[in-house]
Amino acid sequence: MKKLIIHIPDTEFRMIRYYGIYSKKHKSHGKMIMMFNKQQLKIQQMMNRWQLSIISDFNHNPLNCPCCNNEMKLLEHHFP
Repeated sequence: MKKLIIHIPDTEFRMIRYYGIYSKKHKSHGKMIMMFNKQQLKIQQMMNRWQLSIISDFNHNPLNCPCCNNEMKLLEHHFP
C-alpha cells in the first residue's frame, strides 16, 4: 500500500509532465521558427539572384535609391 500512496500527489500540488525543451510549447515554437527561417532564406536567395541578374544585365542596382543612391530594403514581394 505504501508503494501506491507515494505516487499520489499532495492536494494543491501541480504536476508538470514535461518542461524545458520537452514541453509542447517549445516544440511548436521551434517548428514555427524553422518554418519562418526556411521561407525567409528561400525569399532572400531568390532576391539575391534577381538583384545580381539585373546588375549583370543592366549594370544598375535596382535596390539603390534614385534620389540619394543609398541601398533600400525590400520589404515585400508579390507574385501575380
